[in-house]
Amino acid sequence: MDILLSDELRLTYALLLQAAILAGAWRFVSRRLTTDWADRAADILLLALLVQYAAVTLPGLLGILNPLTIAGTTLVLSAALFLAPPKGVAWASVLACPSSSRKKDHGQTSLPMPLNYTLLAATLFALGYIVAIDVNQSGWPVTANDALTYHFPAATHWLRTGHLSLFETWFFNPANTYSPLAGSTFIAWWIAPMGNDVLARNVQSPALLLIFFAALRLIRALGVRAAVAALLALALLLARPFIRQSIIEKDDLYLTAFFTCAAAACAADRLRDPLAPWRVGIALGLMLATKYTALLALPPLLLLIDAPVRARWSLRRYAIAIALILLIAGPWYLRNVILTHNPLYPMRTLGLPGLFASARSTQFASPGSAWTLLTTRDQSLPRPPMLLVLLGALVALARHFHRVRSEPLARLCLLGPPLVLLIFVTSSPYAEVRFLYPAFVLLFAATGLALRKPPLQLVVASLLLFVSWLTAFDLVGLRTQIILGFVATAFIVTLVGLGFAWTLSRFPTRRRTLIASGASLAIMALAASIYVAWPAYMKSCRELAIVCYRTQYGPAADAWRFVRDELPPTETLAYANTFLIHPMEGFENRRPMVYIPTRRGITHLRDLPPFPGHLAGEQIVPALAAALTADTGGAGWLQHLAESRATHLIVFHHDVTPNPPELAIIQSHPDRFERLFQNDAASVFRLRR
Repeated sequence: MDILLSDELRLTYALLLQAAILAGAWRFVSRRLTTDWADRAADILLLALLVQYAAVTLPGLLGILNPLTIAGTTLVLSAALFLAPPKGVAWASVLACPSSSRKKDHGQTSLPMPLNYTLLAATLFALGYIVAIDVNQSGWPVTANDALTYHFPAATHWLRTGHLSLFETWFFNPANTYSPLAGSTFIAWWIAPMGNDVLARNVQSPALLLIFFAALRLIRALGVRAAVAALLALALLLARPFIRQSIIEKDDLYLTAFFTCAAAACAADRLRDPLAPWRVGIALGLMLATKYTALLALPPLLLLIDAPVRARWSLRRYAIAIALILLIAGPWYLRNVILTHNPLYPMRTLGLPGLFASARSTQFASPGSAWTLLTTRDQSLPRPPMLLVLLGALVALARHFHRVRSEPLARLCLLGPPLVLLIFVTSSPYAEVRFLYPAFVLLFAATGLALRKPPLQLVVASLLLFVSWLTAFDLVGLRTQIILGFVATAFIVTLVGLGFAWTLSRFPTRRRTLIASGASLAIMALAASIYVAWPAYMKSCRELAIVCYRTQYGPAADAWRFVRDELPPTETLAYANTFLIHPMEGFENRRPMVYIPTRRGITHLRDLPPFPGHLAGEQIVPALAAALTADTGGAGWLQHLAESRATHLIVFHHDVTPNPPELAIIQSHPDRFERLFQNDAASVFRLRR
């Protein structure tokens, strides 16, 4: 994107691409469904993410991936959605409004949809809160371990090489090398127009918004009133596991969002609309394309297995859904079959070859330790909201157990959470509560079924909302002022939005004029803020990244700074004894990174011999590090290093192993290396040819 000379134009270009996607998805859905705006929002966001995913994967599979092909594919797919002609009469769901407002006319459903101000207020508050958090976090670079190790490096590697090649995660869990990486495709989409990762840092915010609308659809499909469902969905969004995860550059919220979309898609009424097989296929396909842990979320979805049968799906609908799942997720697993003969490589299972057989985490020692894990960590649901939703789920199970047999969606929400928890504690190799996020969604949904009387429903939903917000962050000192600032911003957005909506309803004859005027003012305000503030912000991002890194990673950040500032930005850098490589790629992500194994006969991770026994997640990285540093061949390493395109080498002293073999080889061949930098964390060498 060198033709875009300024950062302001790059940002404008990225926003216009996103606007094109949303416009195409909105028109496509609106011409096929006449449900209310909140119900359609889940489909619009799901389609928008599918376009982003396809805009990266299609050129990537063809080997022509670059910013221009991503933009071209995005525009073609968006235009196809926008121009696609509707087929027949748009579907009107009975979930869109109360039964008292429905009128039958010759077998068709007429749905007058008066504006639900509680629903609108909850949505506006959610948007305002997400924006406030994103702005607050905008000064920080990417800091999460997984993001620095493979989420962002995989995306930048694809953009540099032009195709979706395998990105190997040396010194880390090798499962991340072979896992599907839909999350990285979304990161690549946001990096491409900007030439840097500034916008991609908030990559999970769209997923969080999709969780809100998909959970809202799910709860309403259970028969809960829209106002109560909106408060419960907002409580879910503001709960610690979700709102705090949104500022971490990972993909767990995407998996949860697609799971929730798939669950909500199996409502009886929803399975009969024109988009039903497409919705189910896209949601399940993207979920399975996100990461291996999607397999932990599949068993609870089997509770919905009879939902399409009850909706009397035709063979054509089954074929569409299955074909979409295979097209979206299948290539990731097919690649593994071609390379390793195991779709789930490196996991050794079902007699298939692999590096290791997984065992459950060593942290599941007792019920007490499991409860502490579920309620006291950053990813956990704190005790107050946890107790509320557990009590609500138990009451709902007692009152609605009769629905388990005949209503698949109620069955999922009532029986799904304990099933997910059972699978987690008996089989998960990592004690990561984020793998339980689908269960949390179902618990909040089940809480909506606990109470029958509308006033009491609103009280309980409001209490859960307040408790979820109050326990999301530790309210201490300056942090309290920051959180209250989030609330103030969200309230302002809510009041402005409600005021505009009231004005539209008050002057219906001037609706188009008011919308055009409001949109023009918003666009001018956005353009002015971009013109004034964006250049300074980008400058600060370039200059302050290492300062931020130093607060978390200490001396390693000084080594990263040397690499960024002193080495040529486009020359290949070899690295050793670390897996945190993204900071060394440079602000524009132009520096290729390469690892040269010191072990004899090893070129790829799949060349390693299988690890003996069963390994819990905590044991995998040490086992891999030991395997990589065994049977060292100095001559072979030097030869492969010379044959690589690397001009410099960085060796970290104690990151993974205390005595990296590369340093011993360098000491025995001082004529081949010139030391340029050294501190407590790492040494940087120039390679002498």
